[in-house]
Amino acid sequence: MELRSDTSARLSFFMLTLSTVILECGGFSGPIVNSFPYGRKPAQVPLGGVRRQAAVRVQMSWRLPKGYRREDVAGGDMDPSFASILGNRLGIIASLVNNGSCVLDVGTDHGYLPIALMKSGKALKVIASDKNILPLDNARQSLERINDEALEQLELRLGDGLAVLSCGEVDTVTVSGVGGKVISEILFGAEGDAGEVSERRRVQDYGVRRVVLQPTGSISTLRKDLLMNGWEIVDEIINSEAGWIYITMVAEWRTNENQGENNISAERMLVGPHLLRRASNSAAEKILLREWIKHQLRHFKSRRDGMRMSSEDV
Repeated sequence: MELRSDTSARLSFFMLTLSTVILECGGFSGPIVNSFPYGRKPAQVPLGGVRRQAAVRVQMSWRLPKGYRREDVAGGDMDPSFASILGNRLGIIASLVNNGSCVLDVGTDHGYLPIALMKSGKALKVIASDKNILPLDNARQSLERINDEALEQLELRLGDGLAVLSCGEVDTVTVSGVGGKVISEILFGAEGDAGEVSERRRVQDYGVRRVVLQPTGSISTLRKDLLMNGWEIVDEIINSEAGWIYITMVAEWRTNENQGENNISAERMLVGPHLLRRASNSAAEKILLREWIKHQLRHFKSRRDGMRMSSEDV
């Protein structure tokens, strides 16, 4: 009972915090975000002369209101060439990879992001990995159809997370399509029942110095875990594609001698200081951030109300 009360109080604090931030972002104009849709029809998007079928998104990121009719927002420093072949969701990830990088793409699915990074010449080498054989087979078929010499430095590896790597092989890791807690487990190891983290190597132990992450949820948890493990969040971008909101973050490893100031208040940890900064300079990103915050408020309110009803039944 006491635990429920404490959790309910924390959720109330989160709601108050988000309500305060949303006022800074321009108030509550517009409809509240609706619940997640399921089983959306896959979209057909061209990629290097190949027609690709986007995976069906189930509870993936956040849906804009049904009445939202504005054009998609690319967000940040989107490279138009990546946007045209990958769309805004994957295009922003490709745009945030540094030129000349060696990249591991975890959970590569059809391999479109690695293919685009190699064909553009932005990456020197890409390892596309997945823990399931079917996505790698799909990626292999994509490579065979394109049959480009520029893809010779693209490797496909079967394995879970960072287990496919040897130390020093890559300097950048990209992860998308999974929640923030799963991303934290991939980067830093899973937490056991006693709160102890597994002995598995952390991402920085492999020589990785930059990560580009696009979580589908638990973003504040991922922010906290990055900072606690010595990473500095250098940018976050909010954009949209086909009526879905995506938040992409970039973090860089800081050695003990080069630790930046990572003191972020609790309310800013919920929303992200970089998102607030960008929203103040971009009307389109401000609208997206406001809609995303509204969705979070609905989520927290639903959880809090559920706990209250449960406690009344006891």
